[in-house]
Amino acid sequence: MSAVGRFGGQVAIVVGGGQDVGLGVAMRMGREGASIVLVEGDRVRGECSADLLDAEGIEGRLLLGDPADPAAAKWAMTTAKLVWGRVDVVVYADPMEDVSGPLHAVGPKILDALYRNDVRGPLQYCKAVMSAMMERGYGRIVMVASEIGMQGQAGRSARSASQAALIGLTKAVAMSVVDTGVLVNAVVRSDAQDLTEGAVSTVCWLASSECSFTTGMTFEVGGGQS
Repeated sequence: MSAVGRFGGQVAIVVGGGQDVGLGVAMRMGREGASIVLVEGDRVRGECSADLLDAEGIEGRLLLGDPADPAAAKWAMTTAKLVWGRVDVVVYADPMEDVSGPLHAVGPKILDALYRNDVRGPLQYCKAVMSAMMERGYGRIVMVASEIGMQGQAGRSARSASQAALIGLTKAVAMSVVDTGVLVNAVVRSDAQDLTEGAVSTVCWLASSECSFTTGMTFEVGGGQS
C-alpha cells in the first residue's frame, strides 16, 4: 500500500478488527495508507479480515488471542515496533459479545468478564502505546462504545455500566495526556447495522491528523437518539 492518504506511512492497532466497525476501520485506514495490526479473538473472523486486507494490498499482521489479555496489548505494540518501527493509532472496537442480562441474573462472573473487556482491556492498550506516542509527540486513541453506556437499557444493566465505565476511562486517559500530542476520544455507536458506516467515518476522522485538537470527547452516532 502506498504512503498516500490521511494515514500514509502510519501504523494502526485495531482491536476487534474481525467485526463490523473494527473491520470497517481497518479497511478504511488501510486504503488510506496505514499498515494494520489486527487483534481478534475469533480465528475465523480474524483470518477472514486478514484475507480482505490482503486482497486490497493493505500491509498488515493478524494477532489471534484474547484482545483483553494484557499480553495481547504488549504483543500488538511489539509487533508494530518490530515490523514498522512505530505505532500512531489504537482503535479499541468493542470486541466482546454481550453477556449481560436481567439485573437479577447478573453475577460476579458476568461483571468480571464485562469489566475485563470494557475497562481493563482498553486501559492495557493505552499503557502499552502511551510512552512511545508521547515520546514522538503524536498519537490517536479511539474507543468504540455502545449507546447503552450513555442511556442504559433494561435487561442489559451490567453492560450499560461497563460501557459507561469505558466512556469515563476515555475521558480520564485524555486528561492525563493533555498537551502531549496524544488525543483520546470515544465514538458511541448504535447497535443498528445501517449506522456502521457512520461510526467508521467518525472513528477514522478522530484517528487522523485532521483531528488536531479534540480530546476527551464522546461522539454519538445514533440516528438522533441520545
